[in-house]
Amino acid sequence: MANSNYSPSSAFSAASGIDPTQLRILLSVIFIAVLLLAYAWAVNSGFKGFARQNYDVLSFLIYLLKGAALLICIIVFFTY
Repeated sequence: MANSNYSPSSAFSAASGIDPTQLRILLSVIFIAVLLLAYAWAVNSGFKGFARQNYDVLSFLIYLLKGAALLICIIVFFTY
């Protein structure tokens, strides 16, 4: 008879010994650090040709959203 308290997070916790909430927090911190690193790189070297004259966070966000929209259009074009 199966245990009714089974959930994917409890199975993950039992198999790996890592609390899923702590793993989620750690991955969130890493993701934010990678975004900040990408912003620093983009402002200092790679983003200057694409940005407006002010190199602020909003301009970088617009740049990222345009890139994401382009990727979504390409994926939709080739999958449907």
